Amino acid sequence: MKPSRSASLSAVFLVAGCIQAQAQAQDVDVQAELAAQRARIAELEKKAAAKPVAEAANPAAEAPKLADTELPPPKGMTLRIGDTAWLKVGGNLQVWADWNQDPVTEGYAQNLYLRRARFNVAGKVANGLYFYWQTDNSNDGKSPKSLGTGFQTLDAVLEWRLDTAFNVQAGLIYVPTSREAIKSSATQSLLDTSAYATLATAQLQGNSNRDTGLAVRGFVLDEHLEYRLIALQGIRDSSSNNAYRYVGRLSYNFFDKEMYTPSFTSITSSYNGTTRKILAIGTSYDTQKSYKLYSGDIFASIPFQTGRFETTIWFQSIDGGTWVTALPKQNTFTAEAGWYFEALKTSAWGRWERRQYKVGDTKDEKRYWAGLTYYVYGNNLNLKAAYQRLSPNVGNSTNEFTLALQMSY
Repeated sequence: MKPSRSASLSAVFLVAGCIQAQAQAQDVDVQAELAAQRARIAELEKKAAAKPVAEAANPAAEAPKLADTELPPPKGMTLRIGDTAWLKVGGNLQVWADWNQDPVTEGYAQNLYLRRARFNVAGKVANGLYFYWQTDNSNDGKSPKSLGTGFQTLDAVLEWRLDTAFNVQAGLIYVPTSREAIKSSATQSLLDTSAYATLATAQLQGNSNRDTGLAVRGFVLDEHLEYRLIALQGIRDSSSNNAYRYVGRLSYNFFDKEMYTPSFTSITSSYNGTTRKILAIGTSYDTQKSYKLYSGDIFASIPFQTGRFETTIWFQSIDGGTWVTALPKQNTFTAEAGWYFEALKTSAWGRWERRQYKVGDTKDEKRYWAGLTYYVYGNNLNLKAAYQRLSPNVGNSTNEFTLALQMSY
């Protein structure tokens, strides 16, 4: 019996309905899967956008903090060696044009010469182990002219930083008889350091205020107080069995700290062009046999909206005793100040100095300084103009004019 036409059509419609229902169910599944994938993508995009914000809020998370005794590789010509060691090459060239009056003839000695020509290497050998080496050719070309003198080792120091409170130095060391005595010539705002800063070391067989020896130094009281204790060669007699020279220094910083630098034997002379705020007081004591020296100093470098004010005031008393007869009892006093004009990149400065002897006053003298320093590129390139008047207690006063160019890196 054949099915009727109406029954056949019903079967066809039934099959078509099932197919349509199945297709609709599959479409619902596809739409749900697509919606789930879109939600997942949106969540990943949200996390990715939030990650840079979190990293910017906590930049220290990318690199571990260095220990307080460690220096990061300094800027400039620096070679990194592995993960720890580095070497930095530097130099300092100071060219002077100088006119210095003779007290008798009143004529002027004229000199064009290299006040300093220095090359140095600072480095980190391992964690806590640093060195600094510097060679120098000073006053090259100045009368009496002798261009064949050549370079000599000026600094050669190793420092082992066991802790911020205890560091060991060995080698050819800057002698800290005062803050003025260990100022960095490369960061000097004035023309040069005081004429009285190195009176003692020159007579105790040192060189440019350096001597060979062993030292300990550290930073305590939240690293605001620095101490230095040094044993040096000093003068050696013919058998070299005499006592060493001993130097001690204390320096306290009230605001910002002055700690480790690549050239760690010296201290920054001027903070012009920076944001640092420094107020430091210090005292030093130096002795070898009957020779004695003590000093006290105050240094301030305070930033203001339009510039910076800096001043150094220091006093020292020297007694060579029977050991250094070339240093009779005497006192020196120095006061200097300068204002840095931020907009002009120029510092105007002045200095007053006095030297007085305990016995007799025929060699007493006063010095007056005034000058300008223009920072073309900070301490990397600057120009200086200076005037000095020397007034001895006996004899004619004299004038000196100096133009200077410095390039350092």
